[in-house]
Amino acid sequence: MANQGEVPLEWVLECAVRFGILLQELESAQQAATGHDSLPVSYIRPVDVLHTRRPGRPHKQPNIAILQAAMSSGHHIPLSKLSHALGIHQHTLHYYMQKFGIDYQHTPISNSELDTLIQQFRASHPQSGLLSCPNALWHMDGHHKLVH
Repeated sequence: MANQGEVPLEWVLECAVRFGILLQELESAQQAATGHDSLPVSYIRPVDVLHTRRPGRPHKQPNIAILQAAMSSGHHIPLSKLSHALGIHQHTLHYYMQKFGIDYQHTPISNSELDTLIQQFRASHPQSGLLSCPNALWHMDGHHKLVH
């Protein structure tokens, strides 16, 4: 039992449910009277399907705003996951990114900074990547003694 001055939780929940139903009925009545929705909700399509009336599948063009937002710094969305989420092939995604001039970078490092890092690594590890003879990396002589 509720104390003096407290509102029972069951009553609040029942009021919320009935208020929601009332709002839905008022919205549908207004839509029937005016012929359109009154809610200021808009839906952005991530991919536009362009029917060309020619044989084959229709063209799919991703929304440029969504691509720019997905490729902005800090998101790090892999292109494979983005193309899967948009329902388009990776090649289509690459094509439209090049067409719209959207650059995809994993890190904020520039090409000149990367060149400097590589030069520093090669200076500190001069023998890295060098082999004693051709095929030394994958050729194994371990079982040749078993061959007669």
